[in-house]
Amino acid sequence: MGWVALLGCGGMPAVANAAEATRMVVTEGVWWWMAGALVVGAGALVAVRRRVRRWLEHNKTKQLKEVLEFADCLLWQAKVRLAGETWHWSEFTLQPTGLSRRLFEGRSEPDVAGLWMQFDVPEKRAMDERCRVALESGETGYEQQFRIRLENGKTIWLRESVSITPTGPNEFWLVGLATDITVQREAELARKASEERLQQLLARADCMLWQATVRQDDAGEFHWEWFVPRSELFRRIAGDGAEPTRMPWDNTLVPEYAEIEARSRNAMLQGLSGYEQEFRVVLDRTVLWLHEQVSVRKVEERTWLLEGVVVDNTAQRGAEESQRASEAQLQQVVETADFLLWHARVFQTAEGRLHWVMQVPSSTLYRKLFGREPGEPVVLPWGEILESDMVAEMDERARSAILGGASGYQQELVATIGGARCWLHEQATIRRVATGEWQLVGIVTDETQRRSAEAARQASERALREILERADCLIWRATVRRNASTGQLTWEHFELPASRLSEELFGIRAADGRDHLWDLERVPQLQEMNQRSTEAILRGAGSYEQEFQAEGASRNRWLHERVTVSAVSDREWQLVGVVTDVTERREAREAQRRSEARLEELLRRADCMIWQGHVKRSAEGEFVWKLYVPRSRLHRKIFGCDPDEQSFRWEELGIPEWPQMVRTARTAFVSGAPGYEQVFHIPKPEGDIWVAEQASITPRGPGEWDVVGVIVDITARRDAEEARRATEAQLRRILELADCMVWEATVAESADGNLKWTFYTTRSVLYRRLFGEGPTTTEFSWDRLNVPEHAEMHERATRAIRSKAPGYEQEFRVVLHQRVAWLREVVTISPAGAGQSRLVGVITDITAQREAQEAQRASQAQLEQMLASVDCLLWQARVFEMADKRLRWVMFVPRSRLYRELFGRDPGTPATLAWPAVVDEATVAEIDGRAAAAILSGQNGYEQEFRAQRGERAFWLHEQVTISAVGPGEWRLVGVITDLSERRAAEQAVRASELRYRTLYQHTPVAIVEADFSEVGRWMQALREQGVRDLGIKLRAEPRQVLEAAKRVRVVDCNDSAMTMLRAKSKSDFRRKRWMLATPSSLDVIRRAMVSLWEGRNTLEAEMEMKDFDGQVHQMHLRWWMERTEAGLDLRQSVMVFVDLTELKRVEAALAAEKERLAVTLRAMAEGVITTDVEGRVQFMNPAAAAFTQRGSEAAIGRPVSEICRLENDRTGEPVEVPVGRVARGDVVLELPSRTRLVAADGASRLVEGCCAPIHSASSAVIGTVLVFRDVTEHDRLEQELVRATKLESVGILAGGIAHDFNNILTAVMGNVALAALDVDPASDAGRSLREAEKATLRARDLTQQLLTFAKGGEPVRAAVRLDAIVKEMTTFTLHGSSVKAEYALPADLWPADADKGQIGRVVQNLVLNAVQAMPEGGTVRIALANERIDGLSRLPLAPGDYVRIEISDTGVGIKPEHLPRIFDPYFTTKQMGSGLGLAAVYSIVNKHRGTIDVKSQLGKGTTFRIWLPASARSAESADQAGTPPQTMSMKGRVLFMDDEESIRQMAVFLLRRFGFEVTCVADGEEAVNVYRSAHEEGRGFALVIMDLTVPGGMGGKEALIRLRQIDPNVRAIVSSGYSSDPVLANYREHGFCGVAAKPYEVNDLARVLREALASGEREEAASGI
Repeated sequence: MGWVALLGCGGMPAVANAAEATRMVVTEGVWWWMAGALVVGAGALVAVRRRVRRWLEHNKTKQLKEVLEFADCLLWQAKVRLAGETWHWSEFTLQPTGLSRRLFEGRSEPDVAGLWMQFDVPEKRAMDERCRVALESGETGYEQQFRIRLENGKTIWLRESVSITPTGPNEFWLVGLATDITVQREAELARKASEERLQQLLARADCMLWQATVRQDDAGEFHWEWFVPRSELFRRIAGDGAEPTRMPWDNTLVPEYAEIEARSRNAMLQGLSGYEQEFRVVLDRTVLWLHEQVSVRKVEERTWLLEGVVVDNTAQRGAEESQRASEAQLQQVVETADFLLWHARVFQTAEGRLHWVMQVPSSTLYRKLFGREPGEPVVLPWGEILESDMVAEMDERARSAILGGASGYQQELVATIGGARCWLHEQATIRRVATGEWQLVGIVTDETQRRSAEAARQASERALREILERADCLIWRATVRRNASTGQLTWEHFELPASRLSEELFGIRAADGRDHLWDLERVPQLQEMNQRSTEAILRGAGSYEQEFQAEGASRNRWLHERVTVSAVSDREWQLVGVVTDVTERREAREAQRRSEARLEELLRRADCMIWQGHVKRSAEGEFVWKLYVPRSRLHRKIFGCDPDEQSFRWEELGIPEWPQMVRTARTAFVSGAPGYEQVFHIPKPEGDIWVAEQASITPRGPGEWDVVGVIVDITARRDAEEARRATEAQLRRILELADCMVWEATVAESADGNLKWTFYTTRSVLYRRLFGEGPTTTEFSWDRLNVPEHAEMHERATRAIRSKAPGYEQEFRVVLHQRVAWLREVVTISPAGAGQSRLVGVITDITAQREAQEAQRASQAQLEQMLASVDCLLWQARVFEMADKRLRWVMFVPRSRLYRELFGRDPGTPATLAWPAVVDEATVAEIDGRAAAAILSGQNGYEQEFRAQRGERAFWLHEQVTISAVGPGEWRLVGVITDLSERRAAEQAVRASELRYRTLYQHTPVAIVEADFSEVGRWMQALREQGVRDLGIKLRAEPRQVLEAAKRVRVVDCNDSAMTMLRAKSKSDFRRKRWMLATPSSLDVIRRAMVSLWEGRNTLEAEMEMKDFDGQVHQMHLRWWMERTEAGLDLRQSVMVFVDLTELKRVEAALAAEKERLAVTLRAMAEGVITTDVEGRVQFMNPAAAAFTQRGSEAAIGRPVSEICRLENDRTGEPVEVPVGRVARGDVVLELPSRTRLVAADGASRLVEGCCAPIHSASSAVIGTVLVFRDVTEHDRLEQELVRATKLESVGILAGGIAHDFNNILTAVMGNVALAALDVDPASDAGRSLREAEKATLRARDLTQQLLTFAKGGEPVRAAVRLDAIVKEMTTFTLHGSSVKAEYALPADLWPADADKGQIGRVVQNLVLNAVQAMPEGGTVRIALANERIDGLSRLPLAPGDYVRIEISDTGVGIKPEHLPRIFDPYFTTKQMGSGLGLAAVYSIVNKHRGTIDVKSQLGKGTTFRIWLPASARSAESADQAGTPPQTMSMKGRVLFMDDEESIRQMAVFLLRRFGFEVTCVADGEEAVNVYRSAHEEGRGFALVIMDLTVPGGMGGKEALIRLRQIDPNVRAIVSSGYSSDPVLANYREHGFCGVAAKPYEVNDLARVLREALASGEREEAASGI
């Protein structure tokens, strides 16, 4: 009874069958009674066992089928038979699954044409062919993927796995499993589309991007894994057919390949963040210069990720190389500058004015400023472009710097050129040349562009500050430092610009300098925020985000903060945060969540009668209901009307279950249950209505609940259950009459040990079916039948009998005529006496059951085989709530491939999902918690995704679970777990690909704009419908239509380079402000693009001008492209790639200007320039070279340079090779041999110097040569003169020494002669002799002075002198005794000259003497003097000022023209007895006086010499004073006389005493200083000190005077020297002397010097009041 109670009514049919069999047996004999009892017991036992086994197998199959109902897959099986060439499909079976219901619901069963013929399957033909090949080739299965297009427009992707089992000739049994892979396939298609789209973008960008993963092995070798998208640059390098599996070059194409590899290795090993490089790629016909920028990121130990951008830099590099080549070529020829340079010599006139003599070479800036080349006279006409005040300021600044002794000055100028302002910067360097003369070099640069950029930057900063002040956000910046000892982070230097949000939060506009931003009182989550920021900083995160609530000035606010972290060092970080107010968004999201939760609760129970109510328990314990009942069909069916009150009137309907319903609801409220369920019926005349009510309870407070209920009409279901129960009762009765066979046997053991069987049975249905309808008998034997297991049966029975077993059971087959019957036999054994046993057996026909089991096992095996190949795991579970509120799970898990992959084995017994083995504890807790929450909260299911790890393989799993409540505390769950690893990998690949391509897209150095031309397409369609045939004609006729068309283009996206290049502040500028970019050139390109689109072309390339959003014009290269599909042009996908050519155009323009400047320079050069090709043929010849060679430039082009330029040695006359060939072959620079003479076409020749240098191409190959030479004939002549001058200087040094010694001797002679003459009567013979001796001494003195002048050009001792007296005196003296007469033109107002009277006299004497010698037959010498003022425009090499001109003319034979350039050369003479020193001395003296001399002569007419000498601002000395005899009046005072010659000291004592002086003589300066100091200290100072300038081996006068001034600043000293050319004598006042007495001096001259010195001392004492 226990088993029967366990199995329910399922065990009753077997018992009834056994009882009926027993009754039939008893009627035939009493002895059958015991057999009947045994049969009944055995039958019951057999039935129990069979039912248990059948229930277990049926339950397992049922569970498997229930699991499959929720699986998102499709299982089918079919038979396929080949009939001729046609395959016939039959016996289709579809397992009910979720996917089969979605696809075949409402469709007919599959026919012979196949399973998928009812659908639109594009791959149907390929599928049929794949199946045919698999069947014909004997394959055991195949897989395929295909699409199904549904009627609603959706497309489903399926993966189908088919197993093939042959069942006969040309017959096969196919079992298929189709799984939905739409999500995975769409992800793959999206990834491919994204990759293709970005590849198409990159393919049209003139750059190449790459990514590589680099790993270093243990041996130190680097292994690269490349990712190189296709691009135009890759195709140009590698060719059209190359696959981008790596970089398209190696060491065979890149000369710098080793450096590239070394640089990349160093960057990785040294931890650099990136590097840049330029290198060449040498192709067959060209050389590409590439610029590569690479970022390096270390992924893990010895693994790096490198990303690079390669840009073709060939054009720019070529321009740079061309420019460098031009500059190098120009450098070889002449140095020039692309700015305004000027050079000036500045002289200060006598009035103190500054006179400027300028040189300004031609330059681009000069032409830009003044619109012309520099003219004559050369000036900088600032007045044309500057205000007059600024010009005056410039002049004053320059004057102050010059006169103030500054080394230079600089100034900023604002010029107006063509109405536009131009900022200039001028910098000048000042160098003092001499007194009153300076040399200035200045450079003027254009600073307009820099000033404009600076102004634009300042405007941008002001705009940014205004935007920040108006922005509805808060931006802050702070510095974070980590303490080295504690490791704590310190926040400091908060910067908080003003904004509305900062004022709202903090009550202030700005708060810089804070050490914190938030405080705990205003932000409760501050500690969590600090922890989050600390973790982000320490782990090296680039940024982090967080949301938090903060207390504002008016209300609490929800804020979102995004912070960017930049590492300054390992202990310091810079953080920039942007805080935005998300309060409204947060509140809206919360309200939306509550609304969606309520709506979801209602919609989940829709399509039935739904009610919602509020229940409140009163103080009396009553439950008060307030209901809301929407209208529904079920309400009208039950109550006959729509709801109009806030309650149900169940009590009025006479519901029998009403009291129980009230109790159920109250119990649920009181017990705190989440809800309740109940079933009741409403009596109706036409039939009872059965309904099921399910209510969900939500507590709202003490004694208050919100209730939501769903009432479902289950009348139909109830009727079906009643019908099912009636059917089951009928089936039970039928089963009670089921056939079986009962037998009894007595078994006795014979003497030989064999068993003898005696059988008895009844004729039953089963007996007749087995043994036929033959004669009635009670005996039977299995020997009469074909029983394959008969031997085993006999052996089993014998063993049981002999072992005294209580019984046995067995199953066996009986092979009948047309079928096989399966029988189950249960036998009981009991002793029947000595040596005998009684056996009772019950045989039942289990053929149908066995066949069903076999079919079930086959089906189960087949299902498990198919599930084993599916990427999913199915499970079913019964869940029970235990007394301790724990949940107990009883699971069923069929075998599957995913289970084995996850856990490494098939499911065991009991079946479990061993998640702890593959999932971490936290995830297991989440899985269990989510399941428990869903079960206990009454949900109908849940979904979850989680990650599992088995070994090194990771799984992403998706679990979908359906929950059905079975009863109180019991639920049934069915789950489907699918492997999302491939989909996750595909999604990650899509994201990685999109990120990678997006990164490349954003950082490519060209501007990329994506646009949608759909509106343009519709506009063009409208034009076609209007009859427009030629859009180009229409747009030219109506230009405004171009703008209309452009407005219809919608900008979809753009990269960062586009925003940077066009200076856009946001991407919205391209949609709202793109009209600002238009120029006439760009509108023309838009018109061409529209015409191309009209004509069906999808590409366009053009160059145009285009503005940026700041208004600056750029030169752009546009490449426009649109996707072409099978349906035509895809107007939604259009790409525009912009390359900024502005810099390239500027370089090209600069190169063109450089070439033009080079050409102008070459044409204007004085040097000859000839360029040739490598074979020596002339390619270019400048005018100077044409003039040197006397050959035309055009005629010389193409001819060998040796024909044009004939060279020979100056000394030998042998030909000299033009080294063009050697230079071209050896790539060297060769100088022309020394003393090379160039012979012109007319036979004239000139001495030249020069060199020949190679000309290189951009690839450093020699493509020609340049020959530069200059005429050095004059330079050679000057060098020879310099040699002669050097010789003359050596003679001068010797002559100076001789003159000094000779002058000392003459001084003693002249002094003594003069003393003797004072005591002798002049009329006596002695007086006459002394006078002659004095004259001879004077002539000796003049001879000495002339020797110094010829040899060394002694410095003149200048004074203010009248030239008329000197000229007249020297002329008269020179013409004495000749036949030449003199004519004078001497003006009365002649200015005095600043000159040395003696030297100028010798000049006049030499020139007059030359005139006399030029007129041997006599003639006239005309001498004219005149005043002349020289200004800055004069061509004479003189500083502006006043001059006295001396003009001496003769009427002699003249000077030959070829001799005129050399007449002033030393030792040049045409006279037989001439020395060649006369005119050289004249030239030297005039130059020493800062004057000049020129000559004009005509043969047979005469020669004229003109001399200009500076005029003196002082009055001229009286000529009478020089001839006045010595004053006899005495002079008083003490005189200190110093000279190293004893004879001179003796003479000086006598002479000075004769003048009345008290004289003290010393031999050198040291002694003079000591004597003077002693006398000064004693109060007996000297009135005058006369000192020799030079003392051999001792202190001279110059050094002694310095010592004397230290003793007595008022000392009056006279310098005396035999070196009359010494500069101290010429500028004695500058050295502190008050007078000079050149040796040998005359008595009168010495007396005059002494009187002047004493007189100047008296004036100084009077002026000082002494």
